[in-house]
Formats: sequence, C-alpha cells, structure tokens
Amino acid sequence: MTNRLRNWFRSRPLRSRLALLTAAAVAFAVAAVSLACWFVTRAQLEAELDSSLRSTRLDPNGVEQLLTMCRQGTTPPPVGGSYTVQVVLGNGSVCTSGEAPIPVGAADLAVARKQLDDALHTVKDDAGRELRVYTYQQDSPLQIAVSVARPSPRSTTRCPRSAGCCSWSPGSVSSARARPACGSRGPAWSRWTG
Repeated sequence: MTNRLRNWFRSRPLRSRLALLTAAAVAFAVAAVSLACWFVTRAQLEAELDSSLRSTRLDPNGVEQLLTMCRQGTTPPPVGGSYTVQVVLGNGSVCTSGEAPIPVGAADLAVARKQLDDALHTVKDDAGRELRVYTYQQDSPLQIAVSVARPSPRSTTRCPRSAGCCSWSPGSVSSARARPACGSRGPAWSRWTG
C-alpha cells in the first residue's frame, strides 16, 4: 500500500504535489498552534483559580459556626457558588460544607498544626471531581486550618445528587445520629469526623 501511495504521489504533476504538501504543512501548523493555545489557556485558568482561592477567606465566626454545627449534627448551610469549605483540625478531624469531602493530605495537616503557612494542591474529592484546594491557617490558638476548594479547570464533570454525591461519614462520632438529607438546592453538608 505504501508503494501504491508513493507511486500515486509521484504520478501527480509538480503543481499538485506542491499543493498537497502545502496543505499538509498548513494543517500541521494549525494543529500545533491549537494545541499550544489549549495548554496556555489551561495554565492561565489555573493561575486565575489559584489567585481566586488565595483571596478567599472564611471569617473566624464562620469557622466557629461551622464547627459548632458539625459537632451538634446540624447541616451547615451551603457555601456560595462552586466552593467547598472544609475546616481541618490538627488531629485530622474535618468538618465539610460542600458537595463532597475533600481528602486531607499531609500538607493540609501541616498547615493545621502550624508547621506550614499555607498549601495549594489538586485532589479528587469523594464525588470524583478534581478540585484545586487552598489550605490556610486560621488565626486561633487551636490547631485549625481552613481548606477552600473549587473544581479544577481540568475537571468539567459534575456529579448529580442522585448518584450519591452528598455523603456523610460519621467517623468516630456517635452512630445514633441519623444521616442528614442532602436537600435539592446547592451543596449540602458532607462530613464531620472527629
């Protein structure tokens, strides 16, 4: 087959061969430029997302209210937009308001234990979404950090509530508590372990 193609190409007049080679070169150049633009755009979106996350802070009263609600078994109110907020304690306990809990990494615990000022990383939450997470220290004598997360520009899928995206994991909390309902509007209470 390669010989047939080569023979066919050679049998074409010079003008036709040059036109085919020019069209192939243009197609390759367009594909290369498109791919480069895609990478640059993705990097720019991630940089803007990082900047947005770094400028988002939960006030100390909000952190305390969130912790109080989780300790009492009350459903915290949904957070605005596509944000997921998680309070991380130095012992590894978490309280989450959002679609699904954010996996706590070593960097997040180091921030809660005041070993790092902040941490920025990408993780997959329990619903399978890829999130960009910014964790910062909360001004408190206790070991508390706050993780603020939004879907990564690379993640475009959204898990529907009917697929079980709203989850509750009791951890070491009393199992007598009933599982809170996810509700139909916005992100709901996800998890408290402590």
